[in-house]
Amino acid sequence: MFSKIFQSIKLIKNIQEKSNGRNRAALNCLKDQGFPLSGIRRALIVLNGISYADIAGDRTSVASVSNTVNGLRQSKEAVILICEKLGLEPEELF
Repeated sequence: MFSKIFQSIKLIKNIQEKSNGRNRAALNCLKDQGFPLSGIRRALIVLNGISYADIAGDRTSVASVSNTVNGLRQSKEAVILICEKLGLEPEELF
């Protein structure tokens, strides 16, 4: 499943040059293909080369970010941090 996500993202990456535009294009493409949002979030984080520790910083825990990305729970602070790093709106990504 993830190999298909990464292949789609690589194609979109070649088309889009700006990260926000690339992230939005990848998000829309993968949503249209029926991928789950948790998988899309993980793929976008990998595409952008961001670690959970980079997202968490000193504002929240890495575990909170990981659980939010994977859809196990939803920390409001983690949602904000993830969206800031990816340049997307919470309504789009969650």
